[in-house]
Amino acid sequence: MFSIFDIGAAPANEDCAQIGHTPDFDACNRLEVESYRAAIQTRLGPPPEGCALVAIGNAHDFGRYLTLGLKVWRFAQDRAEVAAYVEAAENGLSTWMEAGFTAPIRMRRAATCWSGAPGSRRSSSARS
Repeated sequence: MFSIFDIGAAPANEDCAQIGHTPDFDACNRLEVESYRAAIQTRLGPPPEGCALVAIGNAHDFGRYLTLGLKVWRFAQDRAEVAAYVEAAENGLSTWMEAGFTAPIRMRRAATCWSGAPGSRRSSSARS
C-alpha cells in the first residue's frame, strides 16, 4: 500500500496550462508536469528509497489533466529521510526560479502554448 501527496502541475505562483482554455492542453500539461518533476528533483534531490515522483491523472468536467505527486510506500513511511523529503516536497515550489528553471512554456495572449525558449516560435505540440 502507499500514500500519494499531490504537489500540483506547476509551481504555485506561476501561470500554467488550463484545461478547456489552452490549445493542445494535453501536450502542454505533460511538458509542465515533467518539467516540474525535474525542478523538484533539482531543488530537493532525488526521492529517497520508498518514494517516487509520479504523474497523477485527475478527472475534470472538461477532461483529464495531470499533476505531480509524491508516492510513498507504507514500508518507508517511518524513515526519517522519507519524512524529511515529504515535508520538503509537500508544498512544492512557488516559482520556477526556486530551482533555477524558466517556465517550460509561455502562455500567449491568444492562449497559445509556446515553448519557453526566448525567441522561440515553435509550438509545444511540435516538441511532444
